[in-house]
Amino acid sequence: MPTSVEKQIWYEVFDEASKIFRSIRMGSGEEWGRIKVSLAAKIARILAKYFHTIDYIALSDLSGGECDTSVNGSFDIDLVIKVRSPAEAYALSTLEEIIDNAVKEAFFTTVSYEGYRRLLEHYQRGLKHNVVEMHINDVYALRLSKGIECPPIELYKS
Repeated sequence: MPTSVEKQIWYEVFDEASKIFRSIRMGSGEEWGRIKVSLAAKIARILAKYFHTIDYIALSDLSGGECDTSVNGSFDIDLVIKVRSPAEAYALSTLEEIIDNAVKEAFFTTVSYEGYRRLLEHYQRGLKHNVVEMHINDVYALRLSKGIECPPIELYKS
């Protein structure tokens, strides 16, 4: 059963994601790129309210090794989170599914089926897998293993 903090985070993410998804214009991949950055920034602000040892939260495409936020054929939002506390790292890792579910719920209650179908015409995959992936604490190892040479885009710094 989710704790009261987990429920609060779910509601905050759902609310912010719903606002963002209402603004979608179903035209281009650039629009989804803007949505990804906006949503990642909102999630970062929400997490920063509850976790006080976060050094930074960044948005990065770690799956392909690119250092931009353009659409890569999917709806993935990869958040890189660096924290100083092992306890907070563990707590954050338990939130990934909660945040992912809030984003999906907001998407499907906000965007019409027709809008979703048109959006899928631009992308290879839908919302069947995790939309939000959180890579916690192991930032430098992830960068080295993926061959990333430039840092992720910084969204929050304490």
